Amino acid sequence: MPPKAKLGIPRGYTFSNRGVLMNKKTLTRYGRLVKKIGKEFDKDNEDDEDIYFSSDYTLYTVMDIMDETMVAIHTFVTQKDWLNAWYALFALSEVRTSISGFSTCDDGERVCAMECAFAALLVTTLRGLENLRPSLLTEEKLPELERALTRMGEWANEWADTFDCEYNTVLNGYGRKLFGNCTLEERDRKKEERRSLYEKFYNNMSEEEREKKGYLPPRPASDPDAEKEDEEGDEEKGEDSEIWYGQADPSDTKFNHASFQLSSSWKAYKPHIRE
Repeated sequence: MPPKAKLGIPRGYTFSNRGVLMNKKTLTRYGRLVKKIGKEFDKDNEDDEDIYFSSDYTLYTVMDIMDETMVAIHTFVTQKDWLNAWYALFALSEVRTSISGFSTCDDGERVCAMECAFAALLVTTLRGLENLRPSLLTEEKLPELERALTRMGEWANEWADTFDCEYNTVLNGYGRKLFGNCTLEERDRKKEERRSLYEKFYNNMSEEEREKKGYLPPRPASDPDAEKEDEEGDEEKGEDSEIWYGQADPSDTKFNHASFQLSSSWKAYKPHIRE
């Protein structure tokens, strides 16, 4: 079998079993989160598809698991280790956005504190990556960037009226700044290239390995849903669909909000972390 580099997969990257391109560090952390969370509620559902929790007790346990990654991200950010912070943020985001009912826990104060701390960590990391010279906030350095910002942005936009942290404004600004000049045809081409790359990756695996790791088969190019990167993917289905960053302006990347102050947001969140 040819090495991954021969398949065209960026160095240090691989695919999750859902067909999402991730840095290997992201995938390792993501896999651990999924496995731990899966064991908490349904032994038959240890992946990230449509996870739903029926009790607040389970949600508390899930947030305890997420706290571990939040603490790791905080350490990376305070050390200005922007890349490792980003890899961990992406892993946590992929898990958070797949959990139905996460924000319905009756401990609203804890959920809000976690969201504000996540916002502060993410905004600080994005700006840290961008301010490096040369900037690391590019698809050349972070091939997963558009996928990650899309998922994070859609989540933040959905809950913008619930949590007082407004980081959706910054994410929308980055969406416009980094991808606003991309045409519909270019987006479709990029999605097809990613789908084709995953197809090559999948076909390069043995049947035993696919089954052991639970890899989903790639969508055929003729599938009308193939433009999605995976079954949970983007909702950009045509010209009539509004892009997630809407009418944002690139200058929105500089928007500031009290919740972006890492010291204060972390101080409010820290008492909820179980020692």
